[in-house]
Amino acid sequence: MNRVDSFSDDDGLDFNVEGFKPSEITHPAPKKVKDKIEKVASDLGFTSRQVGSPKKSGNKVKRKRGDGRTEQLNIRCKLSDANRFNTLCNDHSWVLGQLFEYAIDAIEEKINDPSDVFWRNHLIDGHGNK
Repeated sequence: MNRVDSFSDDDGLDFNVEGFKPSEITHPAPKKVKDKIEKVASDLGFTSRQVGSPKKSGNKVKRKRGDGRTEQLNIRCKLSDANRFNTLCNDHSWVLGQLFEYAIDAIEEKINDPSDVFWRNHLIDGHGNK
C-alpha cells in the first residue's frame, strides 16, 4: 500500500467529486408534533437545554451603600456567636460591617481600661493576652 505524499502537488490520485450529491435536508418536525413532544417532556419533568431569553428584572433598584466598606473579612467562629452577630444586625437594622465597626470601637475602649469587669468574664487581660 502506497502512502500519499501530503506535501506533493501531484499525488497520483484522480479525485473526482462530480458524482457527489449532498444528502437531502430534513425539515424539522411540524409545530404540532414539536408542541406535543415539549408538553410530554415537560409533564415528565425533563428540562430543555435551550438557553432561554434573559429574564428582565423590571425596574429593580440595585442596592449600593456609599459607606466606604469595600473590604471583605472572613473569620471562623462558633455557630452561636455567628447567630448572635446576625441577630444583633437584624434587630437594629445594621449591616454586618456596621456592627463589626461598632464592636472594634467597643473593644478598643475596653482595652484602655484593664480593670473593666469585661476582662474578668472573658479570660483575657486588659492587653489582649490570654
